Amino acid sequence: GLLLLEADAGIIPATLPEEGFLDDLRKDGELRKGKDEADFAVVGYGGILDWPPPEMRWEGKRRYAFSEYQALLKSWLIMSQNAATGDGGTGYGDSGGPTFWTTDEGDILVAITSWGDVPCVATGIAYRIDTSDALDFIALAAEVWLEAEEEEP
Repeated sequence: GLLLLEADAGIIPATLPEEGFLDDLRKDGELRKGKDEADFAVVGYGGILDWPPPEMRWEGKRRYAFSEYQALLKSWLIMSQNAATGDGGTGYGDSGGPTFWTTDEGDILVAITSWGDVPCVATGIAYRIDTSDALDFIALAAEVWLEAEEEEP
C-alpha cells in the first residue's frame, strides 16, 4: 500500500531510495555481516516476543529494532533478528512496516516488512523498494492521485 497525504502532517518523511541503492551499498562494502555489521532499523506495531520461551504478546504500540544485514536478493532484503546475537526485528502484525537505512542526512526507506521465520526469532525478510518495479509503482500511484485531485471540483 501507499499513503499519500493531502496536507503536511508535521513530520519529516523518509527519503525514497534511488534505483539499485542496496546493490550500490553492497558493491561499496557497506553491507556486511559480523562484528562490523550493517544494521537496518525496522518499525512496526506487531507482537512483542518474550524470550525464553518464545511467546508473543501484543500491546499495539509502535516499536523499533535493529536487524543485521544477512543477504540481498533481487526483490528481498534478508536480515537477522536473532536476540542471541544482539539483533531485534519484526514479528506478527508488523508486515507493511518500514525498513530504514540510516545516514547522517536522515532515514532512507529501503524495504517493507513482509515475512520471516514462523516464530519470529531468526530471520526478517523485507520487500525491496529500490527496484524499478517498486519505484514505478510508487510513481504511478502518486500520478494517479494527483490526476484525481485535479479532476475534483
